[in-house]
Amino acid sequence: GETEISWNVSDASTCSITKNGNAWKSPTVNDEGKSFGSYTDEPSIQTIYKISCSGEEDSVTVNVTGVYKEF
Repeated sequence: GETEISWNVSDASTCSITKNGNAWKSPTVNDEGKSFGSYTDEPSIQTIYKISCSGEEDSVTVNVTGVYKEF
């Protein structure tokens, strides 16, 4: 299924988001140093999203549990 990754950052000059250690998105930062918004993604079994803005980092790990398939 899909998951929504959202952020709200102040006092930034640049921001980037990685997915499992690989470059993924580069959110814009406005003239006031703020970056906010969301992206929708379909994570694998375990996916780590990390946002870095002006050297400060935060991350979230998304674990996908039991996928039910009818045979």
